[in-house]
Amino acid sequence: MAAAGLLVLAVAFAVYKRRPLHRAEMIRGTIEGLTATNLEAAQQAVAEGLALKPGDAGFELDRLRILFRREAYGEVLEAIDAIPPEARSLEHRILAAQSHAAMGRLDLAMAIVRELPAETADNPGLALVRAQFAALQDQADVVAKNVVIAARAHPILEQ
Repeated sequence: MAAAGLLVLAVAFAVYKRRPLHRAEMIRGTIEGLTATNLEAAQQAVAEGLALKPGDAGFELDRLRILFRREAYGEVLEAIDAIPPEARSLEHRILAAQSHAAMGRLDLAMAIVRELPAETADNPGLALVRAQFAALQDQADVVAKNVVIAARAHPILEQ
């Protein structure tokens, strides 16, 4: 009987200890929707997620996406520059390219895009970037090709 009681206490303790991780995952699930409707609330949710899971790559990327939406392009680039190049994800590179483009540095943005592996050609986020850059350069055929790919992106994108 005492062993069963101890087992129940151990299980209850384990469940209690895991609550912050569960809460962090619940927060993660709300960030995308909040980003589309309320950037302030999304930013607060990301901060709370990072408090529960410091250094979490997903929450850090969400933080950068929100900074981008807030047009804090310099902060986005500073944060990405602080990440070792080999640790930067495709999303980091796309955000860097978009940030450079938003700041009028199309040459830097295109250099980033050109350096990406060929297998990223069908990535909707990257296709959106390529379509935007091609539109600025009056390359209608490149725009048409990439808009079809970009259309597969999540409808929350407001680019």
